[in-house]
Amino acid sequence: CAIEEHQCGSGECIPLHNLCDSLPQCEDGSDEAKCVRLTHGSLSTEGLVQARIENTWHLACADNWHKEIADSVCQLLGLRDANMSSAVLSTGDGPFVYITRAANNSLIFTKRWVEIVGGNDARRQAWPWIVSLHFNSRPVCGASLVSDEWLMTAAHCVYGKQLKPSQWKAVLGLYDQLDMTQPSIVVQNIDQIVINPHYMKQTKDSDIALMHLQNKVQYTDYIQPICLPEKNQQFLPGINCFIAGWGNI
Repeated sequence: CAIEEHQCGSGECIPLHNLCDSLPQCEDGSDEAKCVRLTHGSLSTEGLVQARIENTWHLACADNWHKEIADSVCQLLGLRDANMSSAVLSTGDGPFVYITRAANNSLIFTKRWVEIVGGNDARRQAWPWIVSLHFNSRPVCGASLVSDEWLMTAAHCVYGKQLKPSQWKAVLGLYDQLDMTQPSIVVQNIDQIVINPHYMKQTKDSDIALMHLQNKVQYTDYIQPICLPEKNQQFLPGINCFIAGWGNI
């Protein structure tokens, strides 16, 4: 297999970004095995919980942790129910992951967003065109609503996953990633993904992709299309710009 590929136990090669994405790609299911481990422990049955997302290990956060999650993690590790679990102060640099439970009791691993540095908390309704993209129930990227049925995002976000639009969800009107019960939220299916044909994976040139909503969205105070510049509009040096998304300040 190539450097950016994982070799399944059954022999075939799959892209590394398909590891531990809750969607089995290997015939033997080995790409979805061993996605949780314990680290920094003195015994094989104790330590800090790490979850593998794609090809990177993430340290689990203690936020909203409870015994049922601990029991499920122990079962994934091949252990019995947890004897005891508690939050500890870690000196690790991350990356980090939130672990929650879905309605069917399966575990959901959500990356803790850490890309925003020196930002400010946005007020509600301030950025109504921002969309959270979820792949297999995990928030992975942001997008902008450009019309009532099209989103614009980065090509590197959907690269390798563009042939599976049904695995994507667009969450519009979202403010807090940890509160999916907000009444302003609208969840839409994706039925088409178009990557810029000039996109270069190595250099990230032409890093643009479009995603089509299965149904047109109704505009609200929390869901509005982004303001696009005129065709020949120029942006001179020194103009203040804003970047919006989900992350930690």
